[in-house]
Amino acid sequence: MSKSIPEMSADNRLLIELFVDADQETLVTHKQMNECVGRSGVANLMNTTIRNALLRDHDIVLGIVVGQGYKKLKPAEIANGYALTARKRARRAARRTIKALATVNRDALTSDEDRRRYDLETSIAGVTQQLNSPQAEKKLSTAIEAKSANGKESVLALAETLNAMITKR
Repeated sequence: MSKSIPEMSADNRLLIELFVDADQETLVTHKQMNECVGRSGVANLMNTTIRNALLRDHDIVLGIVVGQGYKKLKPAEIANGYALTARKRARRAARRTIKALATVNRDALTSDEDRRRYDLETSIAGVTQQLNSPQAEKKLSTAIEAKSANGKESVLALAETLNAMITKR
């Protein structure tokens, strides 16, 4: 039997429509959201489903205006704020993961599979933390500047990113 895809709630569809119709610069307030759905407390409905649907179907990224509502982020706001915040969050999560894994006595792991999983997760968390560090940002910025000086597209491929990370500058 195949999985069924649940239909999105009417409230979510109305809120998505509200954001799709809003101008780029416009703040969509909690009051407007309540009026759109026809009841109060709608700001609590701003869940991952709505954000994902806006991003997936409409290329809209929302930013929170604390205590007021939400707004569509401009491209510069996505690049300078949203992405940077996500990177910092990933670094913190990796750091917490490394601390949690450090409490494990690897020798006490009984199966080879558990030891391999431990090694894998420790390695990935370490790389994630390092790739999101301020030092990595400096190295990658230097590599991107060098690449863009040649008139090429500035986005680094994975191999170029890893090479920039291990190159001493």
